[in-house]
Amino acid sequence: APVPHDGRSPAELFILRSGAYNLGFVSVSQAARPFLDWWWERLERQCLVAPEEGLFVDQRWVDAAPAIFDCHLLKDPTVNVAYWNLGPRQVSSAGDGYLVDGEPLTFFHFSGYDPRQPWLLSRYAASKPRALLSESPALRRLCDGYRGELLAAGYDEVSRHRLDQGTLPGGVELDERARQVYREAVFPADPGQRIG
Repeated sequence: APVPHDGRSPAELFILRSGAYNLGFVSVSQAARPFLDWWWERLERQCLVAPEEGLFVDQRWVDAAPAIFDCHLLKDPTVNVAYWNLGPRQVSSAGDGYLVDGEPLTFFHFSGYDPRQPWLLSRYAASKPRALLSESPALRRLCDGYRGELLAAGYDEVSRHRLDQGTLPGGVELDERARQVYREAVFPADPGQRIG
């Protein structure tokens, strides 16, 4: 459904910059091998957060996929419910479960949720969030349940460990300039992967 023009985030421009399709959920069959090969070839070197260059990780590439490959776009409002698409969708409680616009919730995408900030649905829309947990008891209950499961599964312990992809084994830090120098060195050797 269209995103309301209400000054809250995310706005339509955020969606346009990030990509029309969220790849936190994708399902393919063996027949999708050509698509997966095509997608991998692009992501191998250009899975970047670079909206100014038309790239946003894996998502912007998939915007082109329906024009190139036969695919089915799932438009079920109970699937992949998340902070960016809650404007037109309403979450409510139903016994032990949840409903989205009156239908059973299939699954919720907790992108940007932090159990250490249980009042906030997503850190990605913290300034003017479209959905406020304080305004939706069902959504708050859903997040509180997820928070409880994360904490019971050892979230606090695991979150103390960094998945450090920014430091080489010898301790050299890979800042954005080092990454750019690497990309500039690799792309000329692989002209099919060049940006621009």
